[in-house]
Amino acid sequence: MKNVLSLIIAFTVIISMSITTFAAPTPFIVDPLTEEEQATIIKNVPVKKIENLDWTNPIQSFDVNEDEMILLLFNRSDEYAVCVYNSDFEFQYGFSFNAYGTVACEWSGNDIMVFFVRSDIYAKLDINGQWAEFYRVPLTAENNRLINSLFDKEEVSIKNIRYKIQNDMGILNLLQVDNNHSQLIKIDKNNNETILYDINRLQTTRTLLELFFTIGFAFTVLVVVFKPIIQERKKNRKK
Repeated sequence: MKNVLSLIIAFTVIISMSITTFAAPTPFIVDPLTEEEQATIIKNVPVKKIENLDWTNPIQSFDVNEDEMILLLFNRSDEYAVCVYNSDFEFQYGFSFNAYGTVACEWSGNDIMVFFVRSDIYAKLDINGQWAEFYRVPLTAENNRLINSLFDKEEVSIKNIRYKIQNDMGILNLLQVDNNHSQLIKIDKNNNETILYDINRLQTTRTLLELFFTIGFAFTVLVVVFKPIIQERKKNRKK
């Protein structure tokens, strides 16, 4: 009897392991939107399909599902692009849309969940590039914690494989804004690293240019402000 029971348990475990488990979305506490509100969002946030992406922008948000499909979110100005790649980082499909404010994305099975910070809207984008569901995320302590965890996601482990986004610019990492990553790394079970996406050199150059511009601007402001004061003091000393 014990042997039969053991076989049943083992069979159940094997069956359970063979079933594909899809990535689960963040369990926000949400409120439904009216049909009118949903129609307004669909009208104001049209989605365009992307055949390929030639942007060289930092990764804003990422996720990996159980099928090792990689989801990356890029941004330039008010345009966002969500792109899907396989585990070898071969482009599969993508969509773009315009939005103001910060955005994050994650998987829900094979659908893409998009969180819009400015409007507190959590929306589902299906595999055909159609908005399918909309929710409002009330500002509660628990939702705020979940929002932070969504934006702070920098590593996902699937089947003993780790995927992570990072910056590798030394001290210049301190100057990177949140959700601004120049590399996507894949790490196997033996800790062998493969760089799948890398704009580190370009991001370093951009950061240095921004730093020099900021220093130059600050120096110019100081000269404009303090030069008249210094000149006035020199005049007073001569009197």
